[in-house]
Amino acid sequence: MQDSRLTLAGLTLARLRALDAVARHGSLSEAADQLGTPTAAVSEDLQALEQAYTMRLFEPRGDRVVATRDLDRVLPRVRALLALSEDLDAHLGRQGAGQSGPLRVGYATAQVARPILSRLPQALPGLALTTRMAATQDLLQMLDAAEIDAAFVVGRKPPSRLTRMHVATSRIVLAVPAAHPLAGTGPVAWSTVSGVPLIQRDTASGTSRLFGAAAKTADAALDTRVVLGSWGAIAAMVRAGLGAGVGLDAEVQQTDDLVAVPIADPSLKADHFLVCLPDRTNAPAVHRLFKLAREDAKARMPPF
Repeated sequence: MQDSRLTLAGLTLARLRALDAVARHGSLSEAADQLGTPTAAVSEDLQALEQAYTMRLFEPRGDRVVATRDLDRVLPRVRALLALSEDLDAHLGRQGAGQSGPLRVGYATAQVARPILSRLPQALPGLALTTRMAATQDLLQMLDAAEIDAAFVVGRKPPSRLTRMHVATSRIVLAVPAAHPLAGTGPVAWSTVSGVPLIQRDTASGTSRLFGAAAKTADAALDTRVVLGSWGAIAAMVRAGLGAGVGLDAEVQQTDDLVAVPIADPSLKADHFLVCLPDRTNAPAVHRLFKLAREDAKARMPPF
């Protein structure tokens, strides 16, 4: 990207909103409909940005337009800036009424995220909290697209571009009904796991990726019969007798009619992190969420 010797005169929130809308819709007219402004005004905003920054923002592809490579590199920061401006506007607008504004949080493991999220309304009266449950890779994409403000994800280590904090560690286990032959047997070897039909999360899941990597290292062949998107769906299939579920011990322990079967592999650990884009770190609600998560992580630490 060229050095455009940027001036804030060319960079306004209205122009950034137009930029984001065109990138999302691939059409100036559809972006204008979303923004409630004439198509000509959207076109003028894009031209002003291209002139200010001496770069091409979009290129035609059929009857649509797509972001150029240069624009793709900065879109996550543009969307983070827009989200921060909305958060600031909502915070200032509600401050006099004692309210806290909106917060959008995604999570991969409800059993880790919900105890922390449940404390937010008391910490921030008037908070408009929206939550979404999704696989870790999907949550990371939502963060980059500024569709959520923060996320609880699962994995070895989140991308370095994110602000992150370790919240908890879980064991990856098999989940079976109490009457299953493996229930109560203690840790099982990979050779035993290979002979069990499995019900797993899809490959966007951090748990699924960690489990697959450990199985590959152990040279264990997996008999995966069903792939699903949530722990609730996996638990239902386990109850129906379709196989053993692959999940986290925190999930299985809170499912009354299922039993956790550990696997004899010390690498089967899943770390839980709270993450956000660096631009969102100082947003009031995100800052408080990290504080509550830090307190929760400290409470989880075993006493000396």
